Amino acid sequence: MSNPTNTINEPNKPIETIAWVVHNAKQDFKLEAITLDQLHDDELLVEMKYSGICHTDLVFQQGQLRICEYPAVFGHEGAGTIRAIGPKVKNKSLKTGDFVLLSMNFCETCMMDELHLMMEAILTKMIGAGTVMNILKPEPESSIVIFGLGTVGLTALMAAKYLGVRQIIAVDIQESKFDVARELGATDIVNSKEVCDMVSHIQNLTSGGADYCVDCTGVLSVIEDMLNCLGMQGTAATVGVPPSGAKIIIDPLQFLLGSKRYIGCREGDSVPTEFIPRLVEMQRSGQFPVEKICKVYDYKDMAKALDDLHHGKVIKPVIQWS
Repeated sequence: MSNPTNTINEPNKPIETIAWVVHNAKQDFKLEAITLDQLHDDELLVEMKYSGICHTDLVFQQGQLRICEYPAVFGHEGAGTIRAIGPKVKNKSLKTGDFVLLSMNFCETCMMDELHLMMEAILTKMIGAGTVMNILKPEPESSIVIFGLGTVGLTALMAAKYLGVRQIIAVDIQESKFDVARELGATDIVNSKEVCDMVSHIQNLTSGGADYCVDCTGVLSVIEDMLNCLGMQGTAATVGVPPSGAKIIIDPLQFLLGSKRYIGCREGDSVPTEFIPRLVEMQRSGQFPVEKICKVYDYKDMAKALDDLHHGKVIKPVIQWS
């Protein structure tokens, strides 16, 4: 959503603005005028400056994962300035004029049935890096395989490089992503379109199987390959969003005898107030160069941003609300 066009100083009135709206599953995003309810007592009014486009937004657009009724405004990554604060907002450190980051949040009761904006969260970059740094915590002498070199996958790769992981294997189907993956720290590149037996290939590269694997695609066949690539006492994590209700096949005896683990995670299991400053310091010191994977588009160029993303011309498109 864009900057409110009026009532920014009158939060007790309905707010007129514009947004990219999806009217039904599989329909295109349409830029339209919308009206927001008046500011509630426990809400903030944020003037949006940037919105990140995440693969999850496209999953919602396609109806592969339904979280609300249509028409809907998707998007759970953003940055902007606080323009008004409801009297019942719990975080009393926030003040009008603060620049804040936005993401999705959930309560234990609602889970995925209701999405809220959370001020202290960072964008998609927290997911990939958090998965590696907070959950997997690979040792320097270990190996890690990252399936899918979008924003999440490449930030997971950066985190593995930061931790000094000995072998970092990057897997994707788009050649255009391989140069940046090497630049960011990949020791091995695998084009899965050119490999007949992914499991055997990874086992050969890692001398028996990977210590850690991360799937950032949500593709069922890739998840199954990932699980079969694990070595003894290996750990695999799913980060990419698979279709709702989808099933995969695993060999439970292999996991039992190999003491292997398969885990899921959201938002990298990160505590934003602790993890965001850490990522910022890493970026400032050149150890988390997220600027190499982002491209900013004007809000009117949504179609071009999506087309560039689809064709691998951009890794992380960011919409600027001018």
